[in-house]
Amino acid sequence: MLKRFFLTGTFFTVFLSFSYSQDSLRVQELDYVIVDIFHPKKQTNKTIFPALLPTAQITNTLNIIPGVRMEERSPGSYRINLRGSSQRAPFGIRNVKFYLNGIPFTEPGGNTYLNQLNMRFVSDINVFKGPVLSEYGAGTGGVVSLQTIKNAPDYLQAEGGIGSFGEWNSILSANLSSQGQHHYIAVSKEQSKGYRHHSSMERSNFIWVPRFDLGQHQLSALVLYSDLWYQTPGGLTLTQYETDRKASRPVAGIFPGAADAQAAIDQKNILLGITHRYLINTSWSLTSSVYTSKLSLENPTFRNYEIRQEPHSGTRIALLGNVKSIKINTGLEYQAGNYHIQTFTNQNGRPGILETNDQVNNKTGFIYANLRVPVSTRVELEGGYSANFYETAITRLSNPGTASSKTDLPIEHLPKFRLKYNNNEKSLEVNLIASKGYSPPSSSEVLPSNTVINTLLRPEIGWNYELQSLYNISSNIFTELSLYYKESMNTIVQRRDEDNADYFMNAGKTAQIGIEGAISYNQPLGNENELEVKTTFNYADFTFKDYKVVNDDFSDKKMPGNMRWTVHASGTFKMPRWAEVTLSFGYYDRMYLNDANTFASAPYRIMNLQVYRKLDLDNRQKHQIQVRAGINNLLNDFYSLGFDFNAAGNRFYNAAPGINYFGSIAYRLSL
Repeated sequence: MLKRFFLTGTFFTVFLSFSYSQDSLRVQELDYVIVDIFHPKKQTNKTIFPALLPTAQITNTLNIIPGVRMEERSPGSYRINLRGSSQRAPFGIRNVKFYLNGIPFTEPGGNTYLNQLNMRFVSDINVFKGPVLSEYGAGTGGVVSLQTIKNAPDYLQAEGGIGSFGEWNSILSANLSSQGQHHYIAVSKEQSKGYRHHSSMERSNFIWVPRFDLGQHQLSALVLYSDLWYQTPGGLTLTQYETDRKASRPVAGIFPGAADAQAAIDQKNILLGITHRYLINTSWSLTSSVYTSKLSLENPTFRNYEIRQEPHSGTRIALLGNVKSIKINTGLEYQAGNYHIQTFTNQNGRPGILETNDQVNNKTGFIYANLRVPVSTRVELEGGYSANFYETAITRLSNPGTASSKTDLPIEHLPKFRLKYNNNEKSLEVNLIASKGYSPPSSSEVLPSNTVINTLLRPEIGWNYELQSLYNISSNIFTELSLYYKESMNTIVQRRDEDNADYFMNAGKTAQIGIEGAISYNQPLGNENELEVKTTFNYADFTFKDYKVVNDDFSDKKMPGNMRWTVHASGTFKMPRWAEVTLSFGYYDRMYLNDANTFASAPYRIMNLQVYRKLDLDNRQKHQIQVRAGINNLLNDFYSLGFDFNAAGNRFYNAAPGINYFGSIAYRLSL
């Protein structure tokens, strides 16, 4: 059935592509790192910042966006949620789909290893919140699309940076082009001792992105290799957290401390992808991608020692075009993985006795179609549809003769509707959106760290309703306001057993209400100087409606992993002859840490300062120096950038750094 499902979709897409004539291909140039919050065509709705940014500044930048929460529990350990709860992703990123240069970066098991990527390779970040894009299939959280540096003028560049807690980083990169070819290539090395004890990190990266323009055809590739190692300091109780915020987890009962267990992640990954874009004519284009990837991971923990081999492959086809005034986007995506996961006892940081040995097979995919139909000069209707399937099959090899356990999830049909009103004279756009979301359990939720297979876990599913307005009050004042309501069934939540191993269950119904707003102001100051002021806010009220665990009833409790209020303001003075100076301030409300709402974090405030200077060494601008320096957490506030929700023994806390400093310098030779 599944083969017929995808063969039909592939034939339909390819057949349409060859029913039109041919034309040449054009490529859009991007010169800055851009964070786009939902509307990629609106330049005023973007956060633009210099390309010299370590991951810490990426975290700060993404957290400016209302509805986005990125955490770094220790160097190399990331979590991201979009309009959702962080508790579903205790050790990584789930329920948010990532793409890199249009190639799936989220593996078929539903996990995203964003920590394998040096964010200095990225020039464009598009963030789409909620289940609003049928062309990306299932998911209730949203989509993040990353684009590596492309189409910059030819250059050779060397960068180096240092920071607090033994941080240093370096990168050599080049953009080279000639006769229809373009190559971006870079190699980097990062290292940090970490703020907390037992939180060191080392990461090496290599990336090569070649592109060949051949008339109507464009062929590009992606080669990414990552070697990452970082220590995991573990969560602390409130008393431990307040006594020594830099401490790693100490001995707890029969379980060793973080240092004794040598708790860490040793992760190597290679990703190879090829994309072919065919511009059929001025109205139609067909883009096809195939990729393969392999992740090797070793993870000694407090409880055991895990070894994972995760090879997987996939393909994506997208056909875009116009029939008269109707815009069409249709295609498909398919991914499959064949994982081998072994769990041993942890013998002082080495694998001991084999506990479980599992073969995990993942298959996921969807076909989609999206139509945008103009009703009048100001009104447009959009309809989208995707048919999605997801399957996880687990064979416990350590129990010979045991039958495979398989999730039994039917094909899910997801519609989307949007009514758009656009008044160009008043610079006003209003969108009414209704979309159905569907988030199947990831392979790490079906087979969590307690190693108990749970194929009865059901997908999250529900409708999202949204009203959004974008309004340019004047030529230099832009506003955005979004109101949304999402009611989910079978919401997946994380729990911890008495050994502090995580497992997952369905929590019945949840109601999620949110309001997001942003306003930006640009004021020229003469002599090419400019002042840019931005303010964003986010209000989120996420509540359990029907959630019982044995004798505990958590109905009407607030979902952990969400802050009710966040407010962010920043001001940037752009003085081309001198420097760019940015001062930012953020307020982050308290967050419940367990389902019973008996523990909550304290609110905190973060102020950051950074200075960026670009200096041309000659009149022809062939030689250039770029300098960046800054201070994070100027107020030296006491907070945690990541919690272990529902943790056994109430070990919720992972302390974030106090006041810290960073700086870097780059030399660029234009060719």
